[in-house]
Amino acid sequence: MEGSVSEEKSWFIPAELKIKIDATAYLSMDLSFSALRGERSKVSSLGKHARDQNLLINCQRALEASRKAELYIVHVRHIFRRGYPEYGKETSPFWEKVRETGAYIENTPGTEICEEVAPKGEEPVIIKNTVDPFVYSDLDKILRVRGIKCLILTGIATSNVIEGTVRAGSDRGYVPVVLEDCIADYTEEMHRFQIKYLLPMHSIISNLVRYLEALRKAEK
Repeated sequence: MEGSVSEEKSWFIPAELKIKIDATAYLSMDLSFSALRGERSKVSSLGKHARDQNLLINCQRALEASRKAELYIVHVRHIFRRGYPEYGKETSPFWEKVRETGAYIENTPGTEICEEVAPKGEEPVIIKNTVDPFVYSDLDKILRVRGIKCLILTGIATSNVIEGTVRAGSDRGYVPVVLEDCIADYTEEMHRFQIKYLLPMHSIISNLVRYLEALRKAEK
């Protein structure tokens, strides 16, 4: 159901989400054309749960509301160079599968950010070739120089960039907030496992409805 938070939860979900505008950044992560729509994709299995989640519509609403509230917006893209020089001949099964399928190669169809959630104006775009967007990037610096303390996380996939950002962000002293209906995974089962058992250990689990309400009540 749109805007719902699962009642099956093992950690505390606050009744009301509170946001301080000047200390909060909205992260829109890995929302490529292929991941969102499952078209022109080397990894089309990402598309089904995204569609079941109404992910594109939900993320578009969250992004537009964040811009209106004047939150700091950061976009994250997953991109590799041709030949995958970022990884050697021996790597983990996940990256080996990516390399076998030829996914996420720069300047190839489907890797562009979907137009409905594309960057505007001076919104920065972080390029990554890892699960964790903080690794080998200037994301941490961009956030710290603006005094950011809280991260609103949206994107795909729950078990990859979302989990990676939650753990890395928490370790760096940020408070991650996951909007559960603004993220998606390879399957609903994987997504629900993350929401129920893993992500609540290091983040606040919320949803689009609660987030929009928090923005209406937010302080500078």
